[in-house]
Parts: sequence; C-alpha cells; structure tokens
Amino acid sequence: MASDGTGILGIATVVVRNSGERATAMITVPRRSAQLWRDGGWRDAPGRHVLEAGRSVADRRLTVDLRNGTVAG
Repeated sequence: MASDGTGILGIATVVVRNSGERATAMITVPRRSAQLWRDGGWRDAPGRHVLEAGRSVADRRLTVDLRNGTVAG
C-alpha cells in the first residue's frame, strides 16, 4: 500500500475470445485493507474508500464506492 492509501489489492486474469463477450472476475478485498490500528484495535480508516477495476491502471472501467455500494462504469 502506498503512503497515499492506494495500492493493488488483487489481480485476476480473464480471457474473452469474442468481441462483445462478457466475463466475470472475482477478487476478495479484505476489510482490513481499509482499516488502521488505532487505540488498541482495528478501526475503519477515515475518508473515501473506492475500488476501481479495469484492464490496466490507464483503462479503469468500473468504480465502486465501498462505503455505500454505488457503482459507476
């Protein structure tokens, strides 16, 4: 995890053979990845928690707000 709170939390390989074909990739993101150790226990880190998915860092196609479940993309 980078000092700004960003990082790669999972990678999945999906093979799509035909144009327009869809595929599903499942990546489990542990809740602990959005928590900090504070006051003797794990606490949710303050701020916005967003999960982005795409073909590469330059081609992000899906954004999910982990606090409220809002999906865009």
